[in-house]
Amino acid sequence: MKKFIAIAAALVSFGAFAQENRHMVTLSGYENDRDATLGRSLDIYHTNGGSDHDTTRSLALNYAYALNGSWQVGVDYAMWDKEGEAKETEESTRYGIFAIYNFAGKLTDTNYLALKYSMLESEGKSTAGAKDEDSESNVWGLEFGHRFSLGNLWGMNFNWSPSLAVAIADNEDNFAKEDSSTTQVTLNVLKVDVLF
Repeated sequence: MKKFIAIAAALVSFGAFAQENRHMVTLSGYENDRDATLGRSLDIYHTNGGSDHDTTRSLALNYAYALNGSWQVGVDYAMWDKEGEAKETEESTRYGIFAIYNFAGKLTDTNYLALKYSMLESEGKSTAGAKDEDSESNVWGLEFGHRFSLGNLWGMNFNWSPSLAVAIADNEDNFAKEDSSTTQVTLNVLKVDVLF
């Protein structure tokens, strides 16, 4: 957490000297729970005729600052908890930083490539008397997409921003004492970048 705060402060300090002050947040609707961003707060999944369910409550915020037309730097924060049928819960928090390169030298109507790094901490709890399970992951991601400008509204510029993302995670399970590595490919279709 301290490393994340120090890196975020350095990025904001560096951006303070930029001549152009452009801010961006992302609204996204087609990603899995751990990648959910602004716009998702409650998801309920039903299986086996609707008798089993998981409820996920999530909060996610992301912010990018344009250093110039080509480069943006940003921070990402997400937290969620998931409750299953047997009242076991999982609480997770993600802290991330990212850099975006815009190929056209501008923030709208451009191809972009983003490099992302995030730290994911999860804590599992059970009311059945089982031991808690803790896990940590370091995730590196690469995302390629295109922003299509949809126009301006209330002084903000809205961009449809579909993308393809690849994430590689090194996972450390403190309870099972096991390490693993996973790879995930995500197609983000309902994704809007808001510039202001």
